[in-house]
Amino acid sequence: MVDEYDTHIFNPSDNNLETSTYVSFDLETSGLSARCDEIIEIGAVKHKNGMIVDTFQTFIKPTKKISQFTT
Repeated sequence: MVDEYDTHIFNPSDNNLETSTYVSFDLETSGLSARCDEIIEIGAVKHKNGMIVDTFQTFIKPTKKISQFTT
């Protein structure tokens, strides 16, 4: 989970995202514990000049059964 109001920025730059090329990632997990739960899906979107130019998505088979709540 990400705090949308977190103001910590590492390696800041003056790059304009509307004219840059970058990739946004999304991870889905089997729960909220970094120690006990697992990544079960990865998604990525490549942006270039403000447009989506490529996407990627894959499921990852967990080693444990996924709870009904997560499903």
